Amino acid sequence: MASVGLAPIKSLDKYKEVVKGGYELIDTIDKNKMQEIELLKRFISTKEFVVGTAVGILAGLISGYLLHLFIASSTP
Repeated sequence: MASVGLAPIKSLDKYKEVVKGGYELIDTIDKNKMQEIELLKRFISTKEFVVGTAVGILAGLISGYLLHLFIASSTP
């Protein structure tokens, strides 16, 4: 890394070189691996949704049962 001082236009060639390298990196992305990662992300999201829903239903059932016990035991 070098200071360009008062003439930043000198760094333009270096900038173009870096951008070209970035485009070359983007071109080397493995499409099959990206597809596998996307499928894994969808699977994890679906799994989180199903587990969250199941936990929510179970918590609702438990709280309903406990509420029923509380109300039934406090009725004279």
